[in-house]
Amino acid sequence: MTEVVVCGAGGFIGGHLANWFADVDCTLALAGRAAPAEDASPAKASVQWHACDISSAAFREMMVAGDFDYIFHCAGNANVAVSVARPNYDFQQNCQ
Repeated sequence: MTEVVVCGAGGFIGGHLANWFADVDCTLALAGRAAPAEDASPAKASVQWHACDISSAAFREMMVAGDFDYIFHCAGNANVAVSVARPNYDFQQNCQ
């Protein structure tokens, strides 16, 4: 079975992507700072939720321990006001 990581799975795009992969019977490792709404999260035995930031040690451990076929990076801050007011902060959060 195909093993897939979706970073930012608690967000709009990552959540929809995770649901699509769950419907096509992939083994999923979902990562995000905030868990998706219960009715939006795929509820299958082949889905594991990891509450972590992509810059955290827990995320690195998950990635090292896994043998993933695909990684989809959908994580990031999506606050336009913050990105305009504090572009360096926004860059650090999303790109470093």
